[in-house]
Amino acid sequence: MKRLFLLMFLLLSGCTVNQNTYENIEESTSQTATIQSRNNLEENVMRLLLTINEQNYTISLNNSQAAIDFYQMMPLDLTLSDFNQTEKVADLPKSLRIDGSPSGAAAQSGQLAYYAPWENLAIFYQDFRYGEGLVILGEIDQGADMLRNLNQNVEITFSQLNE
Repeated sequence: MKRLFLLMFLLLSGCTVNQNTYENIEESTSQTATIQSRNNLEENVMRLLLTINEQNYTISLNNSQAAIDFYQMMPLDLTLSDFNQTEKVADLPKSLRIDGSPSGAAAQSGQLAYYAPWENLAIFYQDFRYGEGLVILGEIDQGADMLRNLNQNVEITFSQLNE
């Protein structure tokens, strides 16, 4: 009887261990998949290097169609001019597709945007009210306040940032 009880105890313990092991493996697999998904998203972030007067700034773009089109234009040399003491603007060599974008947006300081009606690029150094046709592309990661002090008609360069 003791042997039977011991055998049953061992069998039940083995099942419990196997069930717990299975649950731990399942949980570990789920956590690994989540971490891999996050890493893939981080790796797929479109990053640009903005060079102004030999100073470099990084820009993180969103995943909109317009941002993808802009990213694919790189490298890109543009001339920025001031507009309305709020933003620096430049003409783009071609228009960006705005499929799936909201019909407009409000911009914050440091954001990079496309103004569809004029087909130009805008980099904001002041917050701006909602504008119909304004499509946010991304933002300068740090140092956006330097835009305020730039001279009129400053040459800039955008290039893809491969980290």
